Amino acid sequence: MADVWKVTQSLMGRPARTLFQGLEKDARRFVENNFPRAHVEPPSQEPGIPDVQLVSPSGAEETYHAEDGWSGQAESAPEEVKSAGSDLA
Repeated sequence: MADVWKVTQSLMGRPARTLFQGLEKDARRFVENNFPRAHVEPPSQEPGIPDVQLVSPSGAEETYHAEDGWSGQAESAPEEVKSAGSDLA
C-alpha cells in the first residue's frame, strides 16, 4: 500500500506514535479536525514546535495550522502572487 499516509506524534526522545493511517485526504482531514493549532507536548515546550506531523509515503513531513494552512502551501502562495504581478509589469 504505497498510498498510505500517516499522522504521527513525536514524543520527546521516544519513537513516534502513529495516530492515524489512511488515504491522503482522510489523513489531512484527521489532522485538521483534531489538531487545528500546532500541537505541542508537553505544554512547557516552546510554542511553534509541532509534535504532530502528516507523513507522506515518501517520508516527507507536513504540519498544519488553521490560520496558515499546511506547511508548504502557505509558502507557495506568495510565489503565485509574485509571478502574477510580474506579468502585469
